Amino acid sequence: MPTKSQSSPRTARNASAGGIVRRATEATVFVLVGLVFWRTWFLEGMPIPFSVASGSMAKTLLGPHRAVVCGDCGFRFVCGCDRPSTDPRAVCPNCGYAGNDVRDWPELPADRVLIDRATFQLRQPRRWEVVAFRTPGRERDVATKRVVGLPGESVEIRDGDVYIDGEIVRKNLPQQQATSILVYDARHPPHRFPQVPARWQPEANRSRWSQAGGRFVHPGSRDPDAIDWLTYGHWRRVPGRPDQVQPGPVLTETSYNQGRRDPAGTVVPTADLRLSFRCARTSGRGALWVRANDGREEFAVRIDPADRRIQVLRNGAPVPAAGAATIDAWREPLQVDVSLVDQQFLVGRDGRTVIALEYCRGTQEPSARPFAVGCQGLEVELEAVCVFRDVHYAMPEGKYTTRRLGNRDIEGDDEYYVLGDNSPVSEDSRRWPAGRPLTSESLVGKPFAAFPPGWRGPRGPWYFRIPDLTAIRYIR
Repeated sequence: MPTKSQSSPRTARNASAGGIVRRATEATVFVLVGLVFWRTWFLEGMPIPFSVASGSMAKTLLGPHRAVVCGDCGFRFVCGCDRPSTDPRAVCPNCGYAGNDVRDWPELPADRVLIDRATFQLRQPRRWEVVAFRTPGRERDVATKRVVGLPGESVEIRDGDVYIDGEIVRKNLPQQQATSILVYDARHPPHRFPQVPARWQPEANRSRWSQAGGRFVHPGSRDPDAIDWLTYGHWRRVPGRPDQVQPGPVLTETSYNQGRRDPAGTVVPTADLRLSFRCARTSGRGALWVRANDGREEFAVRIDPADRRIQVLRNGAPVPAAGAATIDAWREPLQVDVSLVDQQFLVGRDGRTVIALEYCRGTQEPSARPFAVGCQGLEVELEAVCVFRDVHYAMPEGKYTTRRLGNRDIEGDDEYYVLGDNSPVSEDSRRWPAGRPLTSESLVGKPFAAFPPGWRGPRGPWYFRIPDLTAIRYIR
């Protein structure tokens, strides 16, 4: 009768070993091909980290810096240290306390950046988008800036704003949030000098507003027709007298650049401000009011939680063009943003624009009391109340304020105009000669994430850095 053929144990072992080697070889090749593809087309920065060299894009991207905690209000802020400082003291951008010694805080390394190299092979960069590129004239250096001018456009910097083909460019709410610089966070009031007045104060002598732990609470107005206003008043501390303040408009100062002398024309009063707060709780019937003014124009928005309606007034009169917007759903907590940035009155809810009203700003001095919050017959609790300013672009002396970006009728003529978020110290299109344009050939990719270097792996000839995953932040 037939019998089964049997292989020897040695033959079986050889076949098994050969299969293991083959599978291991295939897996290794697959991993290597995947890494090469991933690095070439998607990421520049994970295998070979791209490190930020300076603070020209702060606060979006940080160069070598110190994280300082204010000795008065406890606010944490960042000071760049990529260049020698002439003064070891740092002024808190939140409360103005000038007694913070930066030498008490260690130097921290610059951010590392992940760059998506495929995006701009599929489409062109968009306005206000952060890009990585090889610097014109110094092609070995990779820099990051924000795109403001596209091919064929005429770009002009005027009064800190960007104009394209003679028209001001207005940012939407996410773009404003990406370029905003903090002015005051009510969660960190100063406490070292009791004489210093509060930034937020009620207008009425018998106001029912109260503040505790950075929260503002109103139990409801006794008179349903009266508006109980809580007003923000900006001030600066008197030099050498930290217990005294001087009221005045918000200035375009940058705390990151402390220890350097600001270039002429970069520190000026500004009305490009945004108020942000979270409406944690409302009860009863009535309205929440927010008032904003730039020194001449005054806008007010009335928010009715019960009817889910928003109405805008300009200089006391209803605005027919804006109409009355409807909130599709009132879910608390509700994030509210009101801004007067780029000559536009904007109202946002949960990161989305509800109302955007364009207007022309005059040359008047900005107001030192730009915002107020009012309660009309409504129980309200507000938290995370913050005031921000927009980035202010200044032209260097001797440079033209208007620049034409190539010719849109010529195929392949694709010059871009880019600016750094830290405008006073940024080397960008404002300073580069017109004969060395930034084109699509110079683009490396789109930075999409930044993170601190993290802790260093085993010492010796081979080492690696492990990033802190909780500190990774998306670049807007």
